[in-house]
Amino acid sequence: MRHLCTVLELVYSTTPDNDRGLRDIAIENCSKSINQSFLGDFLLSNQKFEAIVRNDGTLAFDVLVRIHRAKRLVDKEKVQLKQAVHDWEKRLRRANETIEGLRREVKSANTAAREQDQLARDAEARAVLAREELQVLRAEGSIIRQHEQAGSGVRPVSQSDFFQLVWVMGKCWGFVILVYAILFVVWIIDSAIEERNAV
Repeated sequence: MRHLCTVLELVYSTTPDNDRGLRDIAIENCSKSINQSFLGDFLLSNQKFEAIVRNDGTLAFDVLVRIHRAKRLVDKEKVQLKQAVHDWEKRLRRANETIEGLRREVKSANTAAREQDQLARDAEARAVLAREELQVLRAEGSIIRQHEQAGSGVRPVSQSDFFQLVWVMGKCWGFVILVYAILFVVWIIDSAIEERNAV
């Protein structure tokens, strides 16, 4: 710090006012020292520095101008930083909105997928029912053909034919009831999962 005071005194006593080369360098170092809390307190309490500043008005004015410029630069950086923070918060809000939109789309897609699965299961159950009905029709047709081939024309259905037909139909309807029971259980499980996801 003692060397800084000596340099200031030497530069401002040996250079003209319009020679800013050495003076700007000396003032820059002086301004940096003042802006630092520890060095600034030490420099401002230094009697030699006080005497130099009081005796040389040009030096005092240059120090004041440099400190003012530094303050304006700091204020400008603060404004820029505040604007950067504001822009970052705006981008963050937009990102959150995008994420929420994507979550809603995923939820909607999952709901649609579950509905498609339910439709597919229903279609499969209807196909099973149709196959069972086709088997019943084939059994009836087979019985009728057997009677026609016997040459006796269409005769009344015998007791064994009747029991066979009842057995086939009971088997078909039992399978239908089983399929609907399974679909009902699956529907209950899907509803429970959907309610839990909604919570």
